[in-house]
Amino acid sequence: MSKRSPKSVSEKLEIVLLHLEEGKSLSWLTRNQGISKDTLSNWVRKYKEAGVDGLEESRQWKKYSKELKEQAVSDYLNGLGSLKDLTKKYGISDPYVLRSWIKSYTSGKELKATSKGMRRMKQGRKTTFEERIEIVNFTLAYEKDYQGAVEKYGVSYQQIYSWVRKFEKDGSNGLLDRRGKGLTSKPNLTPEEELRLKIQQEERIKYLEMENGLPKKVRRNQTTKPTVRLGRHLETFQAIKEYADEYEEVSISHLCHILKVSRSGYYKWLQHQETTSEQENLGLMDIIKKLHSQHNGILGYRRMTLFVNRKLETNYNKKRIRRLMHILGLRSIIRRAKGYCTKTSFVNVEDNILNRNFTATAPNQKWCTDVTFLKYGFSCKAYLSAIKDLYDGSIVAYVVGQFNDNELVLETLRKAQKANPNATPLIHSDRGSQYTSKDYYRLTTQYQMTRSMSRVGKCIDNAPIESFFGHFKTECYDLKKYKTFEELVSDIDAYIYFYNHQRFQERNNGLAPLEMRNKAVA
Repeated sequence: MSKRSPKSVSEKLEIVLLHLEEGKSLSWLTRNQGISKDTLSNWVRKYKEAGVDGLEESRQWKKYSKELKEQAVSDYLNGLGSLKDLTKKYGISDPYVLRSWIKSYTSGKELKATSKGMRRMKQGRKTTFEERIEIVNFTLAYEKDYQGAVEKYGVSYQQIYSWVRKFEKDGSNGLLDRRGKGLTSKPNLTPEEELRLKIQQEERIKYLEMENGLPKKVRRNQTTKPTVRLGRHLETFQAIKEYADEYEEVSISHLCHILKVSRSGYYKWLQHQETTSEQENLGLMDIIKKLHSQHNGILGYRRMTLFVNRKLETNYNKKRIRRLMHILGLRSIIRRAKGYCTKTSFVNVEDNILNRNFTATAPNQKWCTDVTFLKYGFSCKAYLSAIKDLYDGSIVAYVVGQFNDNELVLETLRKAQKANPNATPLIHSDRGSQYTSKDYYRLTTQYQMTRSMSRVGKCIDNAPIESFFGHFKTECYDLKKYKTFEELVSDIDAYIYFYNHQRFQERNNGLAPLEMRNKAVA
């Protein structure tokens, strides 16, 4: 029998008529109704054959003879028709049914005529000891004909099955009803056997209590902060120790067996002495905590590695620092992506000459510039314009203003030119109104700079300066609320000094941007 559809007859009819009368395609109906194309095709076929009655779910088990099954399967395997064609030809309820016959046949199973179908399971009933003996004898006499016993005695299949198993294990004593009677109802037990049984039950109860309590301790230890100690099953061994301390009478062997660890491994863990490496890690953790606090939590494990190595003049691996930061529960502040939109005019627009080639072989070859807005006080705005050198990542010049006008950008450009008088770089920007203005065009031409501009809506084209603004906001600006413009400017000055002189970068081989720049100039 095919699976029942959640759709009612009226819903099916409405969908079929959308296809037949209004010309809606099966693909369109599939997308809008959430039903497979095969199911829809089947409904259409049944409606054409039997009308509305064909859409009703069958409430009876449809019978098929062995000969019909074999003929339908043979026709399909010989290529005499598709599943749909043969389903229609032989009056099969659904292609799924034919597919199941084919699968059985090709896997070597014999096709049989349809049985009487699924029957509702009989409810169990109360029986006497004598009835249970008689039912079991009947079932065994007829080669375990459970169904025949169900029909003859009016009991459930499960009852008969369990009685037969008990009879085969314990004989007729297994069929006695001892529910709620405890050990006193157990027949033919000597006092020694009863005592042994009680001891076994008590030991079993203790074992089950350990099975229940130990995993809880393991899970609780996993939620606590890890230690500098390395090794497998550390939480498991700790749970065993805590449980053994709490219940002194328990066996360590049993606890190890329950948690599937070796007894020798537990005692090796218990007698462990702190190693030199672990002592070194404890010292490193103190330094990491101080650096994390000193830099307001802006250091991820990569830059934390650079700071630690610079401070201690060592060469620790960043994986080690990451593991120790994880143990301490320290994480850097993470930047979140934001969407921006640039409106552009088509006056003084330049091509994207930089084309995302963000590498330079010497200082002042390629610069990136942009403006970002900042808030202070009661919804007051300030604007930061900056120019970044792509060789070393340093901020060549920056200006903070209260108006996002052309003068803000032009002043930044003048400061950059003053700091680097002979520089004639490729300068890349977005297509903001300041960068497409006539003033910007004249000044960059005067300084003999080559202009390059991002495509509209492609922030990645100007990724280096966007990256700087993102780091600045995450590591400085977002950490506090600014009440005055002067307070904001002071923090910007301090951060850019830190960024140029103290913010070590892997791309610069662990050097700060100005260290890299001075090294190249020297």
